[in-house]
Amino acid sequence: MSGSKKAVGVAVAIILGGCAGWLAGRSGEAATERDTGRIEEVHSRSTPGGGPNRGGGGKGLASLLREMERQAAGGDALDAIERMSNAELRDLLTGSGPLLDAMAWSDARSQFQELVRAAAAELYRREGPASLAWAETRGSRHAFAGLVAAAAANEPVFAKEWVDRYTALHGSKGNMEFSRSAHHGAQGRGAKDLVEVNKLYGEFVEPWSPGFPAGFDFAHYMANLPSTFSGRVPMRYLGADDRATAEKMLLEGLGQKREAWGSLAGFALDGRASIVGEAEAVRWISDLIPKLPEEEKEDFITSLIRSDLPDLRAQALIQNLPEEADRQIVAVNLNMSLRSTGSGVAALRAMEDESRRVAALANTLNALGWPKPPDDPTRGDTVENLQLLMQAAGISEEGQAGLRKIVADRPSP
Repeated sequence: MSGSKKAVGVAVAIILGGCAGWLAGRSGEAATERDTGRIEEVHSRSTPGGGPNRGGGGKGLASLLREMERQAAGGDALDAIERMSNAELRDLLTGSGPLLDAMAWSDARSQFQELVRAAAAELYRREGPASLAWAETRGSRHAFAGLVAAAAANEPVFAKEWVDRYTALHGSKGNMEFSRSAHHGAQGRGAKDLVEVNKLYGEFVEPWSPGFPAGFDFAHYMANLPSTFSGRVPMRYLGADDRATAEKMLLEGLGQKREAWGSLAGFALDGRASIVGEAEAVRWISDLIPKLPEEEKEDFITSLIRSDLPDLRAQALIQNLPEEADRQIVAVNLNMSLRSTGSGVAALRAMEDESRRVAALANTLNALGWPKPPDDPTRGDTVENLQLLMQAAGISEEGQAGLRKIVADRPSP
């Protein structure tokens, strides 16, 4: 069973076994005839115009879901959507709203949303603009949103009018989903489409997104970014899939954007690490630093650092960056919170010479503004956190005494 089909099958089973049971007052129990009736009751009560079969499909929502559950067992949940009549798809879409609202607490909600997206995409594929006109008059926010998102994925310029019409009726709550759909659809078509969608819908970035198609023109896309924010996912993808192009972009940039490319180095490192592991990825990115103009090196190195940096990457950066000044930048940035656990400690412990660890913490305290006036309200917490951090980093009593003096000293007049 494919991942998407399995997700839909799991969603249907959870909806019937968990959400329906909750609606009946028995969370997590298997769905019964009473639960089935309760699904239809919620659907009927929440759908303008009454009963569950108003869409004309001849089957209630619960019956449709039960049929899909049976087919999902054989891996055919999405195939079941493709076999539904147009009227049955409408029943599913109009009935989805009350269930999605009831599932606001549930882990299954995102899985059920995938099912709703698939149904909306199928109805839009068959009926096009007519499906949007139908949804607009139904009063069902979820059905209308699903179809606008389907239109945005396929015809973003045409869909923009419908985004505005949806917003006029239901507010801007769905706009992020419309942008997501438009960007994912455009990404599959190519760089020029994605550039235009950025202009129409604004920037939209997820940690990971659908892969780029063969022949995607990264040079065109990166040269036309509204900001480096939109370059994060492509650079991560290039780091994983096309190291040579990632290197070229990081070192040479494109047009007038050269000064900003260094800020994307960390995303290229993320992608590379997902393929070859932290140590080898850090060695790769470290080898690029001596090739950079001197004035760009610090920004490049800083972009490799983030608050949730894996400990192994912190260690690898300390072990592989070419200059001690570079390693100090990493250690200072990772220890600004003075936490005694995590990547900051990992970076310090990777410095085998204690004098380097003491220098890193002294530089950190200076970056935090120490020494400060004697009545500074943060002194107590700083002293306590510093003590725990020094112990975690394995710093001797002599080294600790020198660092405590920085916190205790008054600033020079």
